[in-house]
Amino acid sequence: MPPGLPASALTHVCDAAMLRAGPLPPKRAVYWWSDEIAQLRPACIAARRESSRHRRRRKRDPNLDTPLYEAYNVGKKALQTAIAKAKTKARQELLETLNRDPWGRPYRAARGKLRPWAPPVMDSLEPSLLTGIVSALFPSRAEHIPPPMRPHSTASSEAPAPVSEGKLGAAMLSLRAKNPGKGVYLWTSPTPLTRCHGLASGRPLCDMAYLVYVDRDGTLLRQRATCGVPQGYVLGPLLWNIGYDWVLRGSHAAGVSVICYADDTLVTASGADFAEASRRATAGVATVVHRIRQLGLEVEQEKSEALCFHGPRRAPPEGSHLVVGGVRIEVAKTLKYLGLVLDDRWGFQAHFKRLVPKLKKAAGALGTLLPNVGGPSA
Repeated sequence: MPPGLPASALTHVCDAAMLRAGPLPPKRAVYWWSDEIAQLRPACIAARRESSRHRRRRKRDPNLDTPLYEAYNVGKKALQTAIAKAKTKARQELLETLNRDPWGRPYRAARGKLRPWAPPVMDSLEPSLLTGIVSALFPSRAEHIPPPMRPHSTASSEAPAPVSEGKLGAAMLSLRAKNPGKGVYLWTSPTPLTRCHGLASGRPLCDMAYLVYVDRDGTLLRQRATCGVPQGYVLGPLLWNIGYDWVLRGSHAAGVSVICYADDTLVTASGADFAEASRRATAGVATVVHRIRQLGLEVEQEKSEALCFHGPRRAPPEGSHLVVGGVRIEVAKTLKYLGLVLDDRWGFQAHFKRLVPKLKKAAGALGTLLPNVGGPSA
């Protein structure tokens, strides 16, 4: 060591040049392990060591070579047979769960969403953090006055009866008895609990609605839902169509039309050239956004896309864009709508170029659920 150089400095230099070897990580448990394999494996290892040590001895009994080696082979074959049977049984049990839960472990394994190194997210979240996430996803909002869509009828204006604590408690006990697992559920009186995959902010909802969710300790928690229509809810499509139909029936400029599938809205505009079509598209999008906001909904204009269909030698200029509400929307070469990738020349090369790798990946993932030999079974 050079004079005057402290030992700690030399230690830091060595640590930076070469990382220290730490302890080996523990081996992960395999899904096919069983008590029978746990007994056969030590016996097989012991027979292998006894046979190999006997052969390395300078003075050994030649009559014991064959019996010891045969004992090792018998133990090895028994272990291999037990492992093969355990793998087959575990795979069969995994596939049988498809009938009970199509989105369970087989689906997550095929789609690469199974996390064997960590518990599920809903099982590890702190209760306070889970409550904050639910409150942020489903916030309470002030009363919203929707725009007039048609003359009011003479129906009764009496407010619906509030949900009693007894009814809500009975519904929560019913949910606990069903053991549906971690997640967020919606309960409205008098309909039963249904799985809530997502609520869109601002959509109308019954006044008697509660979000019921289960934390990692198995405690049922609830929160009042003041807006939104969950996917899969029986009244969801009807309430959405009633409100959003007002957006589709709005007056638009000539050459502008609106196409909607669920909440995916497509505004089309035609013109003699790109300049005329872009002006009509800008006016049409602004009108649609204004009417959507009148319903109490918000539009993520940063996620909007624009595409210009054109013929030969009529492509829009480079850097073309639309400006709606102060947001710049670039005119791209392709646009993805309802899973279909469209390009500016009405070709489907871009769609299949993106689809083929996904199909190969999905086929390979599904192949992991099939036997290695013999192909799929009936």
